[in-house]
This record gives sequence, C-alpha cells and structure tokens, in this order.
Amino acid sequence: MPSEAVQRLRRFNRTVTQRVGALQEAYLARDRPLGQARLLWEIGPTGAPVSGLRMRLDLDSGYLSRLLRALESDGLVLVRAGADDGRERIAELTPAGRQEWSALDAGSDELAEEILRPLSPTQRQRLITAMDEVQQLLVASMVEVAPRPPADPQARFCIRSYFDELADRFDTGFGPVLSISGRQRAHTPGRTAADRDSALGACRVRSARLRASG
Repeated sequence: MPSEAVQRLRRFNRTVTQRVGALQEAYLARDRPLGQARLLWEIGPTGAPVSGLRMRLDLDSGYLSRLLRALESDGLVLVRAGADDGRERIAELTPAGRQEWSALDAGSDELAEEILRPLSPTQRQRLITAMDEVQQLLVASMVEVAPRPPADPQARFCIRSYFDELADRFDTGFGPVLSISGRQRAHTPGRTAADRDSALGACRVRSARLRASG
C-alpha cells in the first residue's frame, strides 16, 4: 500500500472527525458522546434488535452493552425480550428517548446546513457528489463474503434483512414458509420466529445488506 495514500486517508479522517464534532465530549451539545448518540439514532423510533445493532455498527458486544446501559440509566432506552423469540433482545426508545432522537435529528440537519452554508452552489454540489462516492467506496471496503452456519448471528441477520427487504417490496408483506416438499411458498403477510428458523435451515447466506444513516 503506497505510504502517500495512507497518509492522505489519515488526513481526511482527521478533518472529517473535527468538522462533524466527533472529538467533542457532548456531541451536538446533547450531553453525551458520539457513540451513545449514534446508537440512539440507530435504535430509532421503531426500535431495533440488539444483534442487528451490533452487526450494523460493527461493535464489540461488551462495548455495545455498556452503551445501552448508559442510555438506559438516562431513561432513554429500554431493552426487552423479543415477542417472537425470547432469546432475542430488542432495544426501544422511551418517550424521553424519542424526544432526544428528534433533537438529534434536528441537530444533525443544522450541522449539515452549517457545513454547506459557506460554500457556493457549485462547491456544494461538488462536496455532495464527492461524499456520495466516498460513502460507496467505504461501504465496499466493509463487505466480507464468508460462509456461515445457519444459526450464526451474522447469517440470521443477513437472512432477516433479506426477508425484511422482500416484505417492503410486497404490498401485502412477505412470510417465508417452507412446504412439506421443501419448496419455498410465501407471499403471506407477517413473519414468525418459526418461519424464519425454517427458512434459515434451508438457505445459505449469499449477501449482506449494509445500511448507512446519519
């Protein structure tokens, strides 16, 4: 790897972290560091599985647990067992957490406007275009293709994401159900833990969908 490329990438990282306020102890003046703020954002108003949060943010289980405990102690997050699968933990925002999420959302918009405001229209378009390309290339650098057993949390996350995407595409939802003959038959609304477990036993992980938000 050329040394110049490495140094230029490091310089870019330093500029970005400083400009977006990642070095500040209270991110967006919300009395919590960036890690907690990002986790709160990812949980979102609809909640999220803890396993999915760990995969999406690529966080160590212990560190994620500490972040969740900090948000719970502030009265912003509740962690409960999943309705379909008691082994799965679901993180949800409390009413105070939803208010904090809205404040973070508004603060993020203000920060983006602050970055764009000093630039000319041409410069803004150049910046947005360049950022889109950087994001695509960074996501590409994060992709890892590897076999996983059906019960592996990464495999379950990939399959669940795939089914969720199919459900979004069908007006009536998508329910993965295997027939007695082993052929998949679905297109019924709703998904149960039994449905997912049956499909996980018959499917191989072929791809993972990566999401980015801010």
